[in-house]
Amino acid sequence: MVTNCRVTKCLIANYGYATVFNVNGGRIIDSLIDGNRLCQNGGAIAIQQADAASLVDRCTITNNYLANEAHQGTQAAVYMTGGTVRNSIIADTRLGSCRYSNKASGVWVGGGVLENCLVVNNTHIITDASYTVYGVRAAGGTVRNCVIAGNRAVSGEAADWGGTASAFINCATPVPDAAMPGAVAFEYGMLRYNDGELVPPLGSALIDAGFTAGWEATALDYAGLPRLSGTAPDIGPCERQAASFAAVFEADRYAVISYDGTTPFFFTLTPVVEGDPAGATFEWDLDGDGTFEQSLGTPDSVTAQLSAYGTVTLSLKATKGGNSTLFSRDFTVGPATLYVVQKNDAATPPYATWETAATNVNEALRYALDGTTILLTNGTHMINAASAKTDGTIIVANGRDVTIRGCTGIREDVVLDAGNTGRLIELYGPTARLCDLTVTRGKGGSGSAIYNAGGVISNVLVTANYMNNYGYGIVYNDNGSILDTLFLANCANQNHYGIALYQKGTAAFSDRLEFRDNHDDKQTHHARGAAYIAGGTIRNSLVISNHLDDTGLKITQSCGLWVENATAANCTVVGNSYESGVTDVNRALYANTGAVVVNCLIADNFVTDDADVIPNCNATTRITYSCTYPTNGLGAGCIEATGNVYTFDREGRIRIYVDGPCRDAATLLDWHAGARDLYGNQRIYGRHPDIGCAELQHGGGSIFLLR
Repeated sequence: MVTNCRVTKCLIANYGYATVFNVNGGRIIDSLIDGNRLCQNGGAIAIQQADAASLVDRCTITNNYLANEAHQGTQAAVYMTGGTVRNSIIADTRLGSCRYSNKASGVWVGGGVLENCLVVNNTHIITDASYTVYGVRAAGGTVRNCVIAGNRAVSGEAADWGGTASAFINCATPVPDAAMPGAVAFEYGMLRYNDGELVPPLGSALIDAGFTAGWEATALDYAGLPRLSGTAPDIGPCERQAASFAAVFEADRYAVISYDGTTPFFFTLTPVVEGDPAGATFEWDLDGDGTFEQSLGTPDSVTAQLSAYGTVTLSLKATKGGNSTLFSRDFTVGPATLYVVQKNDAATPPYATWETAATNVNEALRYALDGTTILLTNGTHMINAASAKTDGTIIVANGRDVTIRGCTGIREDVVLDAGNTGRLIELYGPTARLCDLTVTRGKGGSGSAIYNAGGVISNVLVTANYMNNYGYGIVYNDNGSILDTLFLANCANQNHYGIALYQKGTAAFSDRLEFRDNHDDKQTHHARGAAYIAGGTIRNSLVISNHLDDTGLKITQSCGLWVENATAANCTVVGNSYESGVTDVNRALYANTGAVVVNCLIADNFVTDDADVIPNCNATTRITYSCTYPTNGLGAGCIEATGNVYTFDREGRIRIYVDGPCRDAATLLDWHAGARDLYGNQRIYGRHPDIGCAELQHGGGSIFLLR
């Protein structure tokens, strides 16, 4: 047994396994394990635990770190394949860059039980969006009654939990999964410091919200107090101990946006009392000046009125006998629109006018509330993505309802420019939006320009960005939406999985996109086209004039669109090319396993040095009701692209011929009614929708009425 010890400043060599190796029924109790370092590859940094009888209880495991980039092993602060880790805090682990998946920064659970722990503020350096390192990763075992929050990449991406969602039982985390039984969406205020310990305050959703496993009745929590104080254990390492009298308050809202900064807003504050309120007094500071203006003898609701922009601290002091409790919360009134310009010596928070505008987006984000729009002036806004300063990568965190928009509505007028220093922007959640601007000169691995985790991108020009070898898309779209966006002249270094776009997740959705003149700059062995659609849907989109260099090996590739476990509907793939080296497995559109390709025009794709090769699409029944050549081996409803198929109008927009094979030849899909094509025209104009991205807007003639 190890008890009441500190283990610190130990160095683990490359491929070593843990500062403390806990096996054969070992017990580590009431100890501090901090400041230890793993040189590079290996197992755990702090504790590695391997058998069912081993126990870690009431320990603090903090500020342990991985010194260098890691390729192999797990590198978590705690690596467990058996036993129990409980009533402990695992925090502030720092990992170097990790280039493989299945890793954790805080705790890797392959077996055993992690319970009633706080796993917080563990970080890693992200080098590839496809290799996410989570605060807790459940590859096996059980995670129970834990608070898991604030774990992230150093650039800001949230990464709290991963692995099997159903293994997380009665846990609190900011974005729980529906498959997590008894989950609580963790929010600010659910834990508060009380005499140096993080304890759920009165009214917290963590109180009595844990799963009762049977050991709690005689056990102690992290602070050495009874583990079971109520009807069930609290979630987290510390149990709230029942008090004879205490009071806090809840409010109907804590923040509101104002369009003028003068209209009054009313907040309703309602006391929550523990114990008998009879004989108590409830004093309220309702304007944040430190004076208690209102005193009541009963725990009734009160109303606070705020109007001016800013944050005000409102307080309740409850007194009974000789005991008093003080509880405070911040309330904010913020502008509906925040303004950003390139230079402004008069920049003043909260940046509510052009005259007081912020000089970078991240500074404005600090003051954005739910529902806020951040409006950028026309011109170029430089984003130093390699910097840790406020002009670094723009991150709209999960759950924030914020729109970043160019001021004119014309995407070419407002430019975000990373200057080839790194990624420009990250969006998390469906209320994070990027609209009406240009994103350029991002550089790096997957998502070198934009990492979109469930957000919305609309009317954006993505141009002149660069992706490193083996990257997944200059825009990485994970269950997000991309609308009315042009991907123009972006470049991938060599091997790539979608030059301009990589899309994954069943909820991912792309509509009315254009991919034009994207290319790679070296011989390529692995290529998944200008766009690699590995999940969700893409429709009404044009893939044109994209180019691959010599293909090198005889590996299946695409120079236009690659579809896999996803749907491509009413897309046009034309004029894409290979330099040379094309074989029978290289195509402009490749429909791989699980693909549904329907109503698509796939024609006139070519090989620069071999006119006899026609690399339009692979022969598969996954392609239906499409127009291409040849049609051998394709599915139902496919027709040959011969004769007059398509042309371009004076504005350079593609259109089909009235007498061509694509007119009225598509099969009707559920979404067609009320939908719009690539150029915003109605999707059904004739008897049936047309094949391809653009519906022919034709009429039978004109009628003139003379009076």
